[in-house]
Amino acid sequence: MPTTDSLSATQTPKKLALVNDLAGYGRCSLTVALPIVSQLGVQGCPVPTAILSNHTGYPTWHMTDYTSELSSYLDAWKSLDISFDGILTGFLGNQAQADIIRQFLADFKKENTLYILDPAMGDNGRVYATCGTQIQKSMRELVASADAITPNVTEACLLTGTAYRPDFTQKELLQMAQKLLKMGPKQVVITGISCKSYIGNLCMTAGESTLLRTKKVPQSRHGTGDIFSAILAAELVKVASADEELSIERLSLRHEILTAAVKKASGFVRKCLLVSDAAAVPEPEGVCFEKILYQLK
Repeated sequence: MPTTDSLSATQTPKKLALVNDLAGYGRCSLTVALPIVSQLGVQGCPVPTAILSNHTGYPTWHMTDYTSELSSYLDAWKSLDISFDGILTGFLGNQAQADIIRQFLADFKKENTLYILDPAMGDNGRVYATCGTQIQKSMRELVASADAITPNVTEACLLTGTAYRPDFTQKELLQMAQKLLKMGPKQVVITGISCKSYIGNLCMTAGESTLLRTKKVPQSRHGTGDIFSAILAAELVKVASADEELSIERLSLRHEILTAAVKKASGFVRKCLLVSDAAAVPEPEGVCFEKILYQLK
């Protein structure tokens, strides 16, 4: 019979550092990621890169760039000798932030710390206004140190120097994923692939690939990528931490672990979209995930 002490020890949440902006309204970035990882039993530790009144899909917003505070924020963590089971990085607004995050990884990414990179640089063939050539170069450098990356098709093109097209064949996408693997990560998920009436996510590890399809929901919304990457990161961190024999290197070669996490993430995103449409939630307000958060286990 387990003692109370042993039960509490096994239930200690794993820690996942979440590097992203914080939007007060509009359901995206940290506002979405924190409740998602908490529901999955993981402690989310936010690293805000900017603080916005609402996301920039609205006609007006207020933003406070947090770059000047980031180093001091992270130095305080370093002085406390804090450690993390995983680190998830998303949108970076400028080159200074990219440099700070590289140092953050040098300080906090230990042998068994899983690093997941969502290289937010653009979508639908368009590059974000803040994502110049230097940021793209820095993202490629971060890719080299990541264990898993989740670029959409546009971002996969930017990382590999491939001209964007909306109609890549599966063979071409596989070749692009192979190029990404050669850049350093052990696991690659190319997200948001349009497959007629489905949305595809191409999962690749060394020597194995799977194209997973989820039935498309017509209305796209803000925050779906943040939900997807948060679920993926939390699931990978939980698996890696639950088995002390499963090193980061071995986890990265377990294709079935990656595909299971992607299935959970894409399935929940689809449910969120359907619920949001049924509730007639305005598109800028993102996905109404609160209604079904209890279903995420």
